[in-house]
Amino acid sequence: MDEQNKTQTTERTPSAPHHSGGSRGNAEGRGGRPFRGGRGGRGGRGSRGGSRGGGMSRGMGGGRPRRFGAGGSRGGRGGRGGPAGHDGPSHADSEERAENRAPMIPIPPIAPGNIRIVPLGGVEEIGKNMTAIEIGDDIIVIDAGFQFKEEAMPGIDYILPNTKYLEERKDRIRALFITHGHLDHIGGIPYVIDRIGYPPLYTRQFGAIMIQKRQEEFPHLEPLNIKVISGNETITAGSIKVKTFPISHTIPDSMGLIIDTPYGDIVFIEDVRVD
Repeated sequence: MDEQNKTQTTERTPSAPHHSGGSRGNAEGRGGRPFRGGRGGRGGRGSRGGSRGGGMSRGMGGGRPRRFGAGGSRGGRGGRGGPAGHDGPSHADSEERAENRAPMIPIPPIAPGNIRIVPLGGVEEIGKNMTAIEIGDDIIVIDAGFQFKEEAMPGIDYILPNTKYLEERKDRIRALFITHGHLDHIGGIPYVIDRIGYPPLYTRQFGAIMIQKRQEEFPHLEPLNIKVISGNETITAGSIKVKTFPISHTIPDSMGLIIDTPYGDIVFIEDVRVD
């Protein structure tokens, strides 16, 4: 055995660079004969084989090479096998997928005389309640809640509405109306209010108390412009007239909205509970 082989059998050498695809990796076993890996990445050399994507294991010596299945996910009984396949997507793979992704189609401006209602959450789901109503150059937002996590969401605390549409038009948001103080209607306020430009916030007394109490946990935010209303008022937000009316729910001071439009009224009621 030459000096190079002596070095390979007595010292642990680092794994060879990984190559995805169908390359075969070789390592020197204790008996000096090469071991052939399966179709996976190139295995390591020396005492640890197959640690990257397959193909190799540490041999028990004795001459004949051992063959493994595709990927070489497990080595022989004396060694450690690496995970099958490769180490995961590379940065180049991620860039390629991003380039192949369909381009985002921009939403055209609202046509004159049209009304656009944009549900940002809370439709056919529980939580994440948030809706935008756009008339002309004015937008009002109704509620800003979050959605509670499910058991299949480890590491997630809650889910927020996608406010990208509003962020791109925040200079036209005239008001945020909160119908009541449940967290699936107010829980997202600390996380989205700065993104949508801190519009005036209209709500009834108990909702205002709940919102102000929660804001204490976010001292880095600007103070909210909260306007407490009775529930039987008419508010003009830009050119949009909104009438409020009280409703029955499991929390005090809940309200519904009537948005005046040239085509008729939009009656907006989030939650109603009649016992």
